[in-house]
Amino acid sequence: MGSAWAEINVDALIFNVGVVRKRAPHSKVCAVVKANAYGHGLEEVVRALSPHVDAFAVAHCAEASRVRAVELEKPVWVFLGFRDQEELLQCVRERLTPVLSSDHQVACLRTIPGQAVSVVVEHDVGMGRLGLTNEEVEAALEFLSQQEHVHVEAVLGHFSASEDPDRTQTNRQQDRFLQANKPRLIDLSLANSAAILGQPESQSAGESSPVGPARTYALWCLTKKRGNGIDGGSQAGDKRLRSTGRHPLDGSGRHDRVWEHLCL
Repeated sequence: MGSAWAEINVDALIFNVGVVRKRAPHSKVCAVVKANAYGHGLEEVVRALSPHVDAFAVAHCAEASRVRAVELEKPVWVFLGFRDQEELLQCVRERLTPVLSSDHQVACLRTIPGQAVSVVVEHDVGMGRLGLTNEEVEAALEFLSQQEHVHVEAVLGHFSASEDPDRTQTNRQQDRFLQANKPRLIDLSLANSAAILGQPESQSAGESSPVGPARTYALWCLTKKRGNGIDGGSQAGDKRLRSTGRHPLDGSGRHDRVWEHLCL
């Protein structure tokens, strides 16, 4: 059996970053490149997008190491954080940014005195998959503020169904996140791919900060779930985003399907 491959249109990827920038003009853009950049090829995509985005995000530390090998400076968020002390030390050593979604992960930061690390705190606003409650976020931020070696880069939320035309649930989750976090003088991240295109309020979460604009992150997945749009994170019917090409096949010829996870 012959090998299989896919040709990825890098120009289309870069074009799509431009669309995200126009939709979220006051936000930083973090490209979610987990699952081998959604089948596009992680290293190749990171190299292509590095001049055009502000950060990258992946699911776990092994993926983050691959990003760091080709992108030496920009933040690399790790959505699942660290599993144990060894992965925590890996985050410190490779300057990865773990996302804290449990009290256990927060408490583990006591064990690395004097070693600088940046973190993101995840607030569960209704997804029910990962994240801390309102009270846990408050306690975590208080604890982390007392750790001289820890820098909190952002507070992160995740809509459960931002692609749903009925905005009732999304609006409720947005209000919950902003009510709890907008007063904080800290970066916020709430807009995932569908919200970048359809929920503009989620990208301006910090514009009314008491001491000036708080920065926000727009997190963009390279692809959406099958049936929800073309490659590049579009919603169905949005023709401003360009298809980046077919998903590749792995060496065995099996189609490796990937689904949206946390574009945040």
